Amino acid sequence: MIRLFMPEPKAWGHNIEVVLREVINAIFNLNRAGCQWDMLPHDFPNDKTVNWYYNLWRREGR
Repeated sequence: MIRLFMPEPKAWGHNIEVVLREVINAIFNLNRAGCQWDMLPHDFPNDKTVNWYYNLWRREGR
């Protein structure tokens, strides 16, 4: 169900270096645990990367 809302890869620009599913899992973990961005477990991508995608998707209305 989430795949329908994920952005399509672009033909130009940099390749995506993180697995977007892991970014989503990190956002779900932050929501469930109620912790701060810098308290994100090390199993997930970098907290700044997760925060960037979160803000981007929020602005886009995803």
